[in-house]
Amino acid sequence: MPVKSINGIKLNYRESGKGDHTVVFTHPVLFDSTVFDPLVSELEDDFRLIILDTHGHGKSEYRAPLNLEEMTDDYHQLLVNLNLSKVTWVGYSVGGMLGMRLAIQH
Repeated sequence: MPVKSINGIKLNYRESGKGDHTVVFTHPVLFDSTVFDPLVSELEDDFRLIILDTHGHGKSEYRAPLNLEEMTDDYHQLLVNLNLSKVTWVGYSVGGMLGMRLAIQH
């Protein structure tokens, strides 16, 4: 799994699939990116998939204190770093909150 240093924090993610459209998956607290594995196997033939380990989960680092605004900025910078300007964001719980903030701010 690739790790990118974004705003001083190492963020872990997986890439899978192929296609012109990118779908980003973000999980809730107390899970990791594997929660989306059943969906990945169903979608990877048609979409490029980015599956994130949210701050402090899986192999992603965290900062203290941690807030949604900083997390949102980190994920925006990750998308910029990956040269992704348009994605479909699929978030579960806090992952959805991050996606909503990204949509509003960017």
